[in-house]
Amino acid sequence: MKLFAERYGQEAYDDMLVEINTRDKSAESKDIPKDPGEIAKLIFSEIVKREPVDPSLLKKLADDRAQSIAEQMTGPDGIQSERIVILPSEESTDDSGESVSSTLGLDAVPSESQK
Repeated sequence: MKLFAERYGQEAYDDMLVEINTRDKSAESKDIPKDPGEIAKLIFSEIVKREPVDPSLLKKLADDRAQSIAEQMTGPDGIQSERIVILPSEESTDDSGESVSSTLGLDAVPSESQK
């Protein structure tokens, strides 16, 4: 929690504590068991809101992931490397614009004997 306050400021940290206390009180009043990971989940969601992610880094991550998968698939006893095609990664968001997902663009081309 100290790191959160150092990075985002004392005011953001205090606001988060107020939200935690508010959630604790509402959970007690409804006899809902407290989630032991709730504080970690709240901190994670606050960090996600505050940390911008460069789309070019996400694209590079997707490209590197596809390359790594292709390398695993073409290892010993794997598919011939000529049969693996890595398609360009595409950026997409859901309707709310909050989450980013990608589809792995990897395909195995039929071998000469399968044509």
